[in-house]
Amino acid sequence: MGKLAGSVCILTGCMVLLACWMERMKRSRQCMQEIVRFLSSWEYSLQIRQMRVPEFLAVYPYTMPELRLVADEVREGLLSHAYPTGQRVWEEVIEKHRSALGLPEEAYQILMRAADGFFGSNSRQAQQCIQVCIRMLEGVIEEEQKNYREKRRVYMPVGMLTGVMIVILLI
Repeated sequence: MGKLAGSVCILTGCMVLLACWMERMKRSRQCMQEIVRFLSSWEYSLQIRQMRVPEFLAVYPYTMPELRLVADEVREGLLSHAYPTGQRVWEEVIEKHRSALGLPEEAYQILMRAADGFFGSNSRQAQQCIQVCIRMLEGVIEEEQKNYREKRRVYMPVGMLTGVMIVILLI
C-alpha cells in the first residue's frame, strides 16, 4: 500500500512540475503581449493625443497587476522628481520588478530600451523607438512560442517517463 501511495505521489509531483513550468511560460508570454499592447497604446497616445507620461500611466487599462505596479511606481517617481531623468526612474523601477514581470532577458532589455520612447527628446524619435521596440518584442514572443512548443514536446514525455522510471525503481 505504501509503494502505491509513493508511486502516486511521484507521478503527481512530475505532473505538477510540468504544469508549473507550462504556467510560468504562459505567464511570461502574456506579460510580453501585454507590454506590446502597452507600448502600442503609448505610441497612439503620443501620436494622436500628445499625452504626458504620468497622465498616460494613470489612465492606461492594465490587465496585469505586475505591470500596473511598475507603472504606478514610475508615475510616482516622475511626479516626485526624485530622479534626475525619467529614463532613470524607468530603468530603476523595471530593474526592481524584473523577477515579478518574469520576462526573458531579451524582452527585459527591450523594455529597458523602451525608456527612450517614453522620455525621448522629441515625439518623432519617441514614436520610432516605440515602433522598433514593438517589432523586436513581437519577434521575441514568436521565438518564445517556438521554443515553448519544442520544449513541451520534449519535457512532457521525458517528465512522465522519469516519474514512471522512479516508480518502477521503487517497486
